[in-house]
Amino acid sequence: MNKDDEHIEQVAFLNWFNGVEKFRDLIIFSIPNGGKRGFKTAVKLKKEGQLSGVSDLCVLLPNGKTVFIEMKKEKGGKLSDSQLEFIDKAQSLGHTVLIGNGCNDASKQFIDYLNNI
Repeated sequence: MNKDDEHIEQVAFLNWFNGVEKFRDLIIFSIPNGGKRGFKTAVKLKKEGQLSGVSDLCVLLPNGKTVFIEMKKEKGGKLSDSQLEFIDKAQSLGHTVLIGNGCNDASKQFIDYLNNI
């Protein structure tokens, strides 16, 4: 799997999201959980609460609603065991998790979610 493909899709999604006027009052942020790090940095981040498997993006909506978005490349993206565990736990706590296979899929799912809440 090429992580650059996921990066490109995530950047495209953020560009789309930030260009939609009705989303201006929402908060979206990334959760930098991946990447290669030195041992000392990895230990430090783990002590600070970094959790393996947390989704790539988080969107804060009105009325205390939270949507996590796990970005995958458009074709062939696969969830890791830790991502599946996070998704299961977040959903069991009442949060929404969307798995976007590319920007177009993620944006469609996000719009569908908003239209159904």
